[in-house]
Amino acid sequence: GASDEPMGESGDREEEDEEDTFEPRLIYKSAVAVFAAMKGSLKQCATFSTHQTLFEVFRTFKKVMKKYVETLQNVHIRGRKVVTPLTTEEIKTLCCIVGTAEYCETTLPHLVDSITRTIDESYAERVTFEEE
Repeated sequence: GASDEPMGESGDREEEDEEDTFEPRLIYKSAVAVFAAMKGSLKQCATFSTHQTLFEVFRTFKKVMKKYVETLQNVHIRGRKVVTPLTTEEIKTLCCIVGTAEYCETTLPHLVDSITRTIDESYAERVTFEEE
């Protein structure tokens, strides 16, 4: 949201597949916080349940991610009818949205792996974020 500060990942640079260049990503701090909270919840829940309760926690994760994606989609740069160059702040906002979306896209599979390694086999095949 508006109070969500961008976080530069200057120390954690991601290598491009097609090029030998490094490009820092800007992401919203909230993305890191959301995934850290989900990972913590997963670890805590796994200490007492790897069945239905853990599956319900996963279902909550899905709702959280759906809402987070909706929030990112609703970040507006500015409404305008005349095409003008973007300001530095608008460019930064767009970079944060793209960087955060990429972060979520690369982090979700790791979360799915963690859940499927932990959850009872009978639930594992239903652990997916495909719709989100």
